[in-house]
Amino acid sequence: MQIPDLHTARLRLVAITPAVLDIQESFPKDLGAFLDAAIPPSWPNSDWEPHVYSFMRAQFRNYPHTIGWHRYVLLREGDSLTLIGSLGSHPLGADEAEIGYGILDPWQNKGCATEAARTLLGHLFHSGLRRIRAQTYPHLAASLRVMQKCGMHPAGLGEEAGAVCYSIEREQFVRLSSP
Repeated sequence: MQIPDLHTARLRLVAITPAVLDIQESFPKDLGAFLDAAIPPSWPNSDWEPHVYSFMRAQFRNYPHTIGWHRYVLLREGDSLTLIGSLGSHPLGADEAEIGYGILDPWQNKGCATEAARTLLGHLFHSGLRRIRAQTYPHLAASLRVMQKCGMHPAGLGEEAGAVCYSIEREQFVRLSSP
């Protein structure tokens, strides 16, 4: 299954499909060749806990229309690409989803998470979603800032103890994205 990449001025967001997930889990050294990108020694980041593989496989199996909602974040550096993180989304209902993101330490605080998240939000809203949320902890200021820069607003407590939830409606996003 070929899913088009999403592009920004600096980033290329490559879909994580079941086949690509198999490569990352079973043949991690082949991931760089598949993506045509440099893979830093710190990949995968701490967000890629072992349960991520089974979570994504279950999502792909139960909600095949969401294949393409998870993306690798590749940064253009001259003529080459470097894998700097990932982001993704899972459905919460027919017209609602939740996003998450993680950027490797050397590339944090450079606007990459915000740029990637905005791009994924636009893609998801274009696919028909009405509302998208994200969760984090109040002490993770950079994550809160990504949500705020994407136009998200506080939406109550998160699902895990101490977490907070932010969300944005499609109309708000479109209004903020219009020139």
